[in-house]
Amino acid sequence: CHVNSTGWRRAPELLELLGRAQGFGLRLSTEMYPWGAASTVMGAPWFDPAKLDHAGIGPRDMFDASRGRRVRDLEDLAAIRRETPGDIGVFFYLDETAEADVAVLDAVLAHPDVAVATDALPYLSGGQPVRGQAWPLPDDALAHPRLAGTFCRTLRWQTRERSVLTLPEAIRRMTLVPARIVEAAAPEARRKARVQPGCDADVVAFDPDTVTERATYDDPRRPSHGMRHVLVGGTPLVRDGRLDTTVLPGRPLRGHGR
Repeated sequence: CHVNSTGWRRAPELLELLGRAQGFGLRLSTEMYPWGAASTVMGAPWFDPAKLDHAGIGPRDMFDASRGRRVRDLEDLAAIRRETPGDIGVFFYLDETAEADVAVLDAVLAHPDVAVATDALPYLSGGQPVRGQAWPLPDDALAHPRLAGTFCRTLRWQTRERSVLTLPEAIRRMTLVPARIVEAAAPEARRKARVQPGCDADVVAFDPDTVTERATYDDPRRPSHGMRHVLVGGTPLVRDGRLDTTVLPGRPLRGHGR
């Protein structure tokens, strides 16, 4: 279950339905990221100009990352969807400065076993996906800031500052909860998110008092701050806050055939 657009404003009702379904034994999961905007392609059916009222936003609430600008009006939106429907867009549907809207994000995160996830699409540079291992990213690379900042933002904003989750629970939502969702399809995920013998040595050391996201909607490329060490499969990827671009220790989790 992925709650977005007008669904956010009906979050209490949706979470109640989710809990009831889970109570009947249905294997349902949901995820969130701590931002007031979503991102998908501009040609998504949800954003048909004729149905835009159902999404709870207007054209000026949409940013076309491929063009690097806001949508002007319904005619502009229709032209973008007709000419380049694969453009990646960012859609603003909650005001992150309004307490009532932020409370919706808090309520979703506080619901039992909601995973924290980026749900990210790739960076675009010159309207094309950034390919390869480019680092640092091009100065014009655009995306939703969730790509760079979701987990550190959750640790800073909703854990340290707003106390929606305790630190151990926030870590569980970012690690063990997603691993348990995935392991039904990819059994190798049982070796993830556990610090115990037989599991992969994926370890992060961070400062809970200073960890924060730095990515913004205007500058979504900025890496987060406060992650001191990151080991993937036992290989240091970040050491003393410095990224080692010469190592690629990550390995895919492969599902079983059907």
